Amino acid sequence: MKGTQKLITDRRAHSILVGIVSFACLFNFMLGFFRLGQHDFREDEFQVVDTAVNYVHNGEWYKWDWVQDQSGKFTDCITQDPRCHYTRAWPHTWLVAQSFRLFGISPWAARLVSVLFGVLATAVVFFVARFFTHNRLIAVLSSFSFALSPELLALFRLTRMYALLLPLFLLAAYFLYRGITETQRVNTGSRRLNTFFERYLHVHYGYLGLGILCLFLATLLHVNALILLPVLFVYMIYLALMYRHPTAILSCVVGIIGITLATYFIRYTDVLFSIEGFFAPLTLRHFIYLRFIAGYPFPVWLGTVALIGTMFGCWMIRRRQARDKMVYLSTLVAVALFFFIFVADRYTTFTYISHIVPFGLMLILYGMVVFPSLLLKSFPRAVRVWKIVVTVLVLSFCIAAVYSHRGVLYGEEYAYGRFSEAYQVIVEDYQPEQAVFAQYLRGIYVDGLPANTHVVNMLKNKAYTEQQFFADLHAYPSGWITWETRKAYHLRQSIRLYIRQHFRHVHGVGVDNTHVEVYYFDQSMVK
Repeated sequence: MKGTQKLITDRRAHSILVGIVSFACLFNFMLGFFRLGQHDFREDEFQVVDTAVNYVHNGEWYKWDWVQDQSGKFTDCITQDPRCHYTRAWPHTWLVAQSFRLFGISPWAARLVSVLFGVLATAVVFFVARFFTHNRLIAVLSSFSFALSPELLALFRLTRMYALLLPLFLLAAYFLYRGITETQRVNTGSRRLNTFFERYLHVHYGYLGLGILCLFLATLLHVNALILLPVLFVYMIYLALMYRHPTAILSCVVGIIGITLATYFIRYTDVLFSIEGFFAPLTLRHFIYLRFIAGYPFPVWLGTVALIGTMFGCWMIRRRQARDKMVYLSTLVAVALFFFIFVADRYTTFTYISHIVPFGLMLILYGMVVFPSLLLKSFPRAVRVWKIVVTVLVLSFCIAAVYSHRGVLYGEEYAYGRFSEAYQVIVEDYQPEQAVFAQYLRGIYVDGLPANTHVVNMLKNKAYTEQQFFADLHAYPSGWITWETRKAYHLRQSIRLYIRQHFRHVHGVGVDNTHVEVYYFDQSMVK
């Protein structure tokens, strides 16, 4: 009778959890889908969209030339744009192309893929948090915090590969942990070989295979997924020191050999030359990455205290299985923070560490829920009250964060270019023989220009000289000059100053808030 009662109770609890997580997923979808297509494409979205459109037309990984109305493979794109042949994160681009086939080419159709994977990631966060923390409340709060994070919501509303990277990285970390900590018998038919596997390769091959597959797919999306390799190496050192298991010791030896070979190839050969520039060991201090991890859902100081407290406190957990799981999460976050703060020589951005954020949330919430509960365990009512307080605080901070970022997510507080508005005058007033001088021309928004339009690429990083600029000006009777306000630093200041002093300013700073500079010129204005 007691067994039946327990089974009924467990089923009810399971149904309630499924309902709560489903609500978190629904909430994430609503917040992600609301006004999804209101903002124009921005920055790296264009290269994904242009390639996806070309894939729809031709099945090739080249950008679409909107002015010539054909693949960039056959236009100036192939010589002027080093990324005209764009294969980066191709699984994501392929999914965007399928969305275009189903719903047509539009901002919301391009971003729909990210929204859907945001919903998937919300569910995966609950599943992974439940496994590692053994705490339903932490799993639920992790899922809701993830679903309501303004930074993550912004990421899931962009046509970028990070939306796919997040759930894949979560699953890779989960499966690989189970692969190296659980076991699966292998019968090779040879007694000696079986003994070797039992002693030195005592792992779960099913989970290990799934983990490697997820990590491979995640790496196709972004190289930052490989942070999991040093995490696993450090964790295997922990297992080797704590339990002296031959499998862990062998893994450490293989890891040391791998690190030695990688160091050699990076320093003395060109095999890994493409990633050498990403490293500047111990010369950096990008502490903003700590704010990215610890600054949500609580204030950054409180999140940092809870994060560090959990990292150190997890060593005192008595149950081996629970302790090992929390040490794994702590190792993952600590190694990632060390790498991005002190080693990775890149410009700082939330997207680079976004796949680590869910694990940071789990650690922060663990520190806020479990450790205080242990101190109050002699007072059951106080424990229940504390859990209610933490739940209310977490949800309050999350809702307040979304509300405070509503203008950026859904309103007009948008610092990126409104190309559809600014380029409209170019398309509507274009005359034959005119030229369009552009710094990063966003072709999708000049789709109405004739195929014989003269487009002058003003290059980037100040490579466009004054001599070339004036030579190009005198080559055409009139035309248009445009660049995104945020990208103005790519043009020489002397060129920008000349344009402002002599040509008619149509859009941009001082005229409107499109954040796109548009000027008209004819030969009477050229001095």
